[in-house]
Amino acid sequence: MFKQKGASLIEFMIASVLGLISLATVGSIYVSGQRVIMERSKELMLLQNSESVVQMLKSDIQRAGFDGNDGHSIKISGSANTIYTLDDVDRGLIAYAYYIGVSGSAPLYKNVAYEQRVNTPESLFVCEKKQITIWDVNDVVNL
Repeated sequence: MFKQKGASLIEFMIASVLGLISLATVGSIYVSGQRVIMERSKELMLLQNSESVVQMLKSDIQRAGFDGNDGHSIKISGSANTIYTLDDVDRGLIAYAYYIGVSGSAPLYKNVAYEQRVNTPESLFVCEKKQITIWDVNDVVNL
């Protein structure tokens, strides 16, 4: 009679199942790795954005009160200090102004306010306005 050569159907099925299990394992590892990479990239983007905001805030605050050439500090009208701060139950606020040049014959100032509200702690609100007048405390509080 004839002698059988090759693999039986059961052997092929076992090999197929083992291959599918291997493929599923590799796919699962790949998907979980992609998930970790996406989370890490979001963290890095948030860190970079936070760093750029802090850098912008730092360089801008260093200009706070600059008045051009007179040697006097500019203050938000009604504020005791060059940098006006407000820390109450609902929000934290920092505001200041500085000279940036002239508009026609009038001096031009940059008024800046940063605000963080309790109901949106993940957000930092920024308001910048270039104008020929300096804000007063009421303007800042009512932004």
